[in-house]
Amino acid sequence: MEATLVRLGNEDGNHIFLELQEEYSLSSRKSHQARVSLVEFVIGKFGGSVKAIIGLADLHKLLENCMYLYENLTGHFFFLDAANEIFEFELSGDGLGHIKVSGHIYDSPGSPSKLDFSFAIDQTQLKVVADDLRKALATQ
Repeated sequence: MEATLVRLGNEDGNHIFLELQEEYSLSSRKSHQARVSLVEFVIGKFGGSVKAIIGLADLHKLLENCMYLYENLTGHFFFLDAANEIFEFELSGDGLGHIKVSGHIYDSPGSPSKLDFSFAIDQTQLKVVADDLRKALATQ
């Protein structure tokens, strides 16, 4: 299976990239299918990557919420890789096209070591996230 990249932010600035890799089964139920993912992040002068398991249902919800925020410019939603809780973030729209991205990235499940982050993107970048997610989900 080919890896798919979901881009949140700019490659030359603050960003979180989800490289969705091989399939992973959380259980025998189809609704519990997931993708092993490499989460790459650059926040200011900090950068790195962690592995995470992201449920397909979570990716569908992320797509739905990104499109809602893209179309309405206001609101907020929370995303957590529920399988191992390595990273979480919230997107908040101010109604003017400015989207605040804030959250935490942990170095391992259950670890107290974490990077708190916050950066802003333009509302139009949510369309890129949605397009990336559609491509990733079409291969399922």
